[in-house]
Amino acid sequence: MFVLVLLITGGDKCRHPFYVTRIPDLLQKSWRDLTRRPTIVTRNSMSEIVVRQAAPADEKFLRDVYFSSRLDEVSAFGWNPAQQAAFLDMQFRVRQQAYKIQYPNADYSIIVFGGNDAGSLIVDRSDNGICLTDVAVLPEFRGKGIATYLIGQLQSEAAAKSKLLVLQVDKTNVAARRLYEKLNFVVSAEGQHADEMEWKAGT
Repeated sequence: MFVLVLLITGGDKCRHPFYVTRIPDLLQKSWRDLTRRPTIVTRNSMSEIVVRQAAPADEKFLRDVYFSSRLDEVSAFGWNPAQQAAFLDMQFRVRQQAYKIQYPNADYSIIVFGGNDAGSLIVDRSDNGICLTDVAVLPEFRGKGIATYLIGQLQSEAAAKSKLLVLQVDKTNVAARRLYEKLNFVVSAEGQHADEMEWKAGT
């Protein structure tokens, strides 16, 4: 039997929840329905990227974005598709509740690319700085510079307001860490499961 453990890590500037769970269950939904996406052709233009405020009707889309961000990891557990879906559904619900408690004033947005919903963005703004709480892009929209563009927009905002831009990155997320380092983020605090990174104008 496996137990759910919720760890809140990082400093006061930008803490991030991490979940270590092993409680498989059954979810009455086809795994093909969870992963199937239509083929979308778009132009790689930054002018096509906009964000809109997330609404209750976006819950299923946000869930699918979260699933896609962890599918490779969970597939390695050796579970069947129903167990994987149940695990990710539970993780998503716990994370959403944790965010509501930890970041009550955060802005939850849907990333739109070329008129298509492409991902999610959560940003928490406070007197201490700007926290990039989470950014995730669906697989078919990756590699188009969407996350890089949005982070650049936050860097411009932070510079204009003379504030730090901070985030948390999982120690195992090599690709994300590489992107943040490319954008001149530096590690400001190390944690057991994730490190805090920050960016400030002039670095």
